[in-house]
Amino acid sequence: MRELNIALFGTELIYILSLGIWLVWTALGAAVPWRRSASPVDRIRNPFLFIGLALPLVVVFIRGYPLIFKTTPGLFLPFQYQLLLIGIALSPIGFLLGWLFQWTAKAFMSDKRTLAAAYAIECAGGVAGGLGSGLALKWGVQNFTLMLICSLTAVVTAILFTHSRGRKLYYPGVIVGSLLLVLLIQSESVDHWMTSWNHPGLVSSKDTPYTRISVVLRNQQIIVFSNGEFAYETEGTAAEEFVHHAALQHPAPSNILILGGGVQGTIREVLKHRPERVTSVEMDAACNQLIVPLLSQSDRQAMSQPNVDHIIADPRRFLHNSGEYDLIYIGMPEPTSGTTNRFYTEEFFDLCSESLDPGGILSLKLLSSENQWTQPLILRTASIYNALSAVFGDVLILPGAMNVILASNTTLIRDPEVLGSRLKKRGIKTRVISEPFLEYLYTNDRFVEIPKLLSANPGILNRDSKPVCYQYTQLLWLSQFFPSLKNLDFTKIISEKGRVGGPTLAIVLMIPISLLLIRCHNRLKRIFLALISSFVGMVIETMLLLVYQSQVGALYRDLGILLSLFMAGLAAGAWMIHRLERSWIRRINTPAAGWCLVTLFGTFGIVVALLIRQDGIFSLFHTSLLIFLDGYFVAAIFAYCGMSEAEDPGALVSPLYTSDLIGGCLGSLAASLLLIPVAGMAASTWGAALLAFCLLLLI
Repeated sequence: MRELNIALFGTELIYILSLGIWLVWTALGAAVPWRRSASPVDRIRNPFLFIGLALPLVVVFIRGYPLIFKTTPGLFLPFQYQLLLIGIALSPIGFLLGWLFQWTAKAFMSDKRTLAAAYAIECAGGVAGGLGSGLALKWGVQNFTLMLICSLTAVVTAILFTHSRGRKLYYPGVIVGSLLLVLLIQSESVDHWMTSWNHPGLVSSKDTPYTRISVVLRNQQIIVFSNGEFAYETEGTAAEEFVHHAALQHPAPSNILILGGGVQGTIREVLKHRPERVTSVEMDAACNQLIVPLLSQSDRQAMSQPNVDHIIADPRRFLHNSGEYDLIYIGMPEPTSGTTNRFYTEEFFDLCSESLDPGGILSLKLLSSENQWTQPLILRTASIYNALSAVFGDVLILPGAMNVILASNTTLIRDPEVLGSRLKKRGIKTRVISEPFLEYLYTNDRFVEIPKLLSANPGILNRDSKPVCYQYTQLLWLSQFFPSLKNLDFTKIISEKGRVGGPTLAIVLMIPISLLLIRCHNRLKRIFLALISSFVGMVIETMLLLVYQSQVGALYRDLGILLSLFMAGLAAGAWMIHRLERSWIRRINTPAAGWCLVTLFGTFGIVVALLIRQDGIFSLFHTSLLIFLDGYFVAAIFAYCGMSEAEDPGALVSPLYTSDLIGGCLGSLAASLLLIPVAGMAASTWGAALLAFCLLLLI
């Protein structure tokens, strides 16, 4: 999925869509019957060999699609073609994995074992995969190398299975495995060569826990790409505009804090104001390691000055124990993801305010439009403007292609003569910032119009618990392909008084009515019980991950651990039902066991909603425990659906597994695209808990 996001240089929406399409293909693989004449060995062995062969080809296809289809470098594909590319890329692996589970589960159950045990074993494999990917990321293993390791593992499994059951496809497997081994040995050079297909002049590229950094050098100009998208270059004037507007507001800045972007020229420019101390905080150490050696001599000298401190830390964590500063620059990337949105919320601005001297100034930048502002752009900017206004006494916007936003608890200067005088007195020479430019910037019509435009939307506030800015950023990206979306306003979906509209109320009432009708059909109610429980579990998991990301900010670093614990919960829940099914649960009322599971699941959802609502602490330990329990209940209900009370447990493998995957797909899409931006995280979790209680109607 990272390869797809890089190839399409989109937002986190690409991850969401990819996950949904992946689950759909896996569901199809689990649902489509295969020819009965095939031997059990072929049904299980062949997918491993095909997966090992398909993975490298898929990566080649993803990285090489601009060359294959002769697309213009740097331009977005039409949205329908992006979906087609994602669908084609994920189809072989997703389908084969679903097919593989279908036949391994049926073979497993043929020895009088249970579906719950098969599901538990599959989830245990997910635990191993999640831990492996997390450790590989921590140890610096590149995405391409990790893919080759997975491919080689699949092929070796097929070879061993073939050798023990006959020699058919043995030699083709050995040939494919040998080729993969050669590629693995040369993975670094092959990876660099393939990356250069889309980045001519590539100097270096590296996968980090946060992004993939690719550095291009052309005529002494460094161009940096983050996840395939242009991030910044070293010959522009963006650093001048970002730094000097805030620095000129302060009479004598002596202690300056830079949160991200120090290598982009920010350090060089702030040193022109002759501060006593500059502290630069970066999240990603690998980024500095790649870029700093390539900087010009003047930039390297600026970064190595004795009064400049370099710290690798999460900016939010750093602010909890930092000193007091005259200036704080937020140079973090745009709020296009949950990871970066957390640096543009009211809670983060409150941390910044506590770290500023009484006359201190905060500065941040946002990409904008010099001409017409669409509705999503207005609302996105308003959500950050209002979050700043809730914390600081004065907020000032300097409009342009890049908006510079200043905030302080003292009155900011709006007289360009005062600022121009300070610029002249300090003897600062820049390519852009000058006295005439300051005169123009502080006296043009847009300087007055923009605050009025934003003040017309006072109710929109970007907070950790309701990250509306992140959602409007997604909408801005989508409006490039669907221009009609530029007029969409999520805040009008629910009325100002918060009353639920007629269509929404009708949908809510239809849920219990539909469930009562479904319960009359034994197999259908089992399928919907698995589907809805998976939907609820995915919604709760999404909320937990986003809350953890907003508080800790290391989701990509810890994602492997968290997903592994979710899979561990799935394995534990399924195994618990397997053990109980073979012991005392058969001697009690089976519906009573279902009522108990569903009630506990709904209660768990309420507990999570209360924790989110009360701004509870979500450390790695607490989040891991909650995610484990979430997976535990989802798998326990899934295993309950496949209990041997059913007429033919083997016949339930495909429909139950398919419904489980579809429920997860729908939950991921609904939580990310609809529930979080409209209702917020706490309300969405409340809704998921109530939907879980509705499952009592199916028991």
